[in-house]
Amino acid sequence: MSRIFLALDVPGEHRERLQLIWPQPAEGLRPARPDQLHLTLHFLGDLDDSDLHRLLKTVGEVPFSPFPVRISGVGRFPVKGKPAVLWAGVEPSPPLTALHTSLGDTLEAGNFPVEHRRYTPHVTLARVTARTPLKLSERFLADHASLALPPWHVTQFVVYESRLFDGHTEHVKLATVACST
Repeated sequence: MSRIFLALDVPGEHRERLQLIWPQPAEGLRPARPDQLHLTLHFLGDLDDSDLHRLLKTVGEVPFSPFPVRISGVGRFPVKGKPAVLWAGVEPSPPLTALHTSLGDTLEAGNFPVEHRRYTPHVTLARVTARTPLKLSERFLADHASLALPPWHVTQFVVYESRLFDGHTEHVKLATVACST
């Protein structure tokens, strides 16, 4: 079984810029590894090898054109109460929404698991536990509310497998799907 998700890679120069706003180290705070930063399109969960082969064929047929993506602002999940995730926001755009929707429809038609919660495009920067001081996340949100990075041009998405190695998660690229036009 493989834990699978579809995502857009965050380009190197954007990863470097995001590292400049990394939350300060604190008890219970687990920053994302810079080489693992991504924008999730769909999380599918555990798939066996036959489903994985079928998935690769299915998503490879989803048409999309190149489009820009822009990181803007920061936030947290959940919005109220003690935060669990600190993230950099991604401006919603019709092409990003269209790709997310098209992939979701294709996955659902292929009997793959699809999350039906509201899509909030973001790049996870850190996970926060109950031991992390609340003031750290509040300061992070206040200090970086005006974050705005230049857009990057999306020409592909990636099928990732999430694996656990030595106590940390590693995202392994299984396939890259290029735009069709």
